[in-house]
Amino acid sequence: MPSQTSGKRKGYTMAFKLAVVKTAKSSSAAVAARTHKVDESMVRRWKRNEEQLLAAERMKTYRGGVRSRLSGGGGSIKFDELEEALFEWIVAERQQRRRVTRKSIRAMALQLKAELGFAEPFEASSGWCKNFFQRRQLATRMKTHQSQKNPEDLVPRLTDFLIFLKKYFADHPAVRPANIFAMDETAVWFDATSNRTVSQVGSRTVSLASTGHDKQNVTVALAASADGCRRLPFIVFKGKGKTAEDRELAARRDIHVAYSDNGWFNTDLTVVWLQKVMGAIAFGKRLLIWDSYRCHINETVKKERRQKTIDCAVVPGGCTSFLQAPDVSWNKPFKASLRDQYDEWMRTGEKSYTAAGNMRAVSKTVLCDMVVKAWQAISADIIKKSFLCCGQTPDAKVDDISCFKDGRPAAGGRERLEELFALPVEQLQPGQNGQQHDVFDELDQEAVVLGDDDVPASDSSEESDTSSSGIESE
Repeated sequence: MPSQTSGKRKGYTMAFKLAVVKTAKSSSAAVAARTHKVDESMVRRWKRNEEQLLAAERMKTYRGGVRSRLSGGGGSIKFDELEEALFEWIVAERQQRRRVTRKSIRAMALQLKAELGFAEPFEASSGWCKNFFQRRQLATRMKTHQSQKNPEDLVPRLTDFLIFLKKYFADHPAVRPANIFAMDETAVWFDATSNRTVSQVGSRTVSLASTGHDKQNVTVALAASADGCRRLPFIVFKGKGKTAEDRELAARRDIHVAYSDNGWFNTDLTVVWLQKVMGAIAFGKRLLIWDSYRCHINETVKKERRQKTIDCAVVPGGCTSFLQAPDVSWNKPFKASLRDQYDEWMRTGEKSYTAAGNMRAVSKTVLCDMVVKAWQAISADIIKKSFLCCGQTPDAKVDDISCFKDGRPAAGGRERLEELFALPVEQLQPGQNGQQHDVFDELDQEAVVLGDDDVPASDSSEESDTSSSGIESE
């Protein structure tokens, strides 16, 4: 028989129980108990329930696993009324095609506890949530699927960029974390629905409610320095900016607002961004790290940077998801916060409707409030670590750079990067990672720029592969 000294119950599969029953039928319950080392009372109970065992053995769990209990077995479930009300809420939300998350389920569970007046301790823990999913046959489902492949020459590009940064910091020792900036534009949609929601297992259609403005977006430029200081978000709307609401937004002190014909960044707006966000006051040289979007690297922007004593380092094409701090650390929590706020607005926010009864999109004011709240939620510690794990601080070591760690895309180039980092700075030269061409020869291929004198005068670079890099699936 199973040991009783450990205090743990032993589980048996349906197949095992049926094998014991078969032995008992051919001999006796006592013989079956001794043969299979189980208690005789269990043998007699399994023998009485043989038909149910046979039926259950043919069934699978909702995850496809093997059943070990008859339906209704196990300990009783506490808070039956609460779980029933919670499940009804989930079903109602999904019928309205609203996104449901584990976070929102746990929050609603606590709300229902208070409404139903339960006095027993209940924390809606992650463990309870996991078991609730199993009891109610719930799972996290995807609306769509997206995939992305890494370029074959990823490691050489990453290595070259990090070597250039190391050399730059050595040549400019006065550039400290407060003078190192990262910036990225990302699209923010008026319908910030996620691709995932909790729904019942087996649902053929998994849809999500929206206002019908899923093609309408604004561009938000986020910037911060390596000491963890955030700059005000710069939001670009489509249009001319002549409405009363636009004038109210222009007077706000927590954002910068601009307008373009298509709602995208362009050369003129990049100059405005440098003026408003980076500003003219600077004590010494500054380094700005961004991607190879065309308007970042043309002659007009170069001239504006020079006036503000700003050098720039342009992340190589295809490498932004591994060496651009916003892509690596900021954008995911930023977008997650926007989605949570949008979900809450869909449930409880004030809405307006057209004469035909169609729901209007969130207002510009509400969208700006969401952007501000989501950006403020990114802590200074996260921002500091994002620069370090991208190798964009003077004291960064190979061990700090996340994409070169074991199991990451550039892990195969770690040994070579360590060799290069160990060299004296004066020996570091372009192409030491094995590439056959100089990274300065063709900006549209490598897009690495350091200092004003290294920026090509032409405006022939490609549009960045990350001009919309902030748009990702969960």
